[in-house]
Amino acid sequence: MALYLLAGNPEGPTIVDTEYYQIASNKSLVQQHHWTEPPTVVVCNTINIRSNRLNSALKMWQDLGYTFDGVSFAHKQDFYCARGEPLVGQIMIDIPSSDFPFEKHVGNTKTWHRKESGEIIKVKIEIAHGWSGAERILEHELGHALGWNDFSQTGHIMNGVWSLSGHNTKGLDKKNGNNNN
Repeated sequence: MALYLLAGNPEGPTIVDTEYYQIASNKSLVQQHHWTEPPTVVVCNTINIRSNRLNSALKMWQDLGYTFDGVSFAHKQDFYCARGEPLVGQIMIDIPSSDFPFEKHVGNTKTWHRKESGEIIKVKIEIAHGWSGAERILEHELGHALGWNDFSQTGHIMNGVWSLSGHNTKGLDKKNGNNNN
């Protein structure tokens, strides 16, 4: 088995752990969890995400019918960012924590949800250093924050392999009811 980076490398060849990818990606697009109220997006001061990059990623999801209850850039003294713990109703975007799977990912999303209902309570998106400005990484991780799974279709935004993903959003459109809400 060859070991590959799940998200690829914009500077060099793409590496994919095919065994992991076959397990982690689905052949069908499924919204596994959902928000009952629009989440607030909080960007911690430790991650270097430009506001125009964030706005572009959020706009992609807003154009698909998803709403967010505001965006804020946390101050250096923000206690919750320092602890790496989002509040209920938040999508926190931060640098990787100590358990980040650096060997396979450039982005990772942790979702707290109610098992019975699938309601999302809070989310933490972590993006590896140097990748916060890369095209499609934030859009993809926001998709996970909205409850969507990895999808193995080449060219789809929810494809878990960065080099195989693209801008296709088919099946994610909330406005037209083309999802599993």
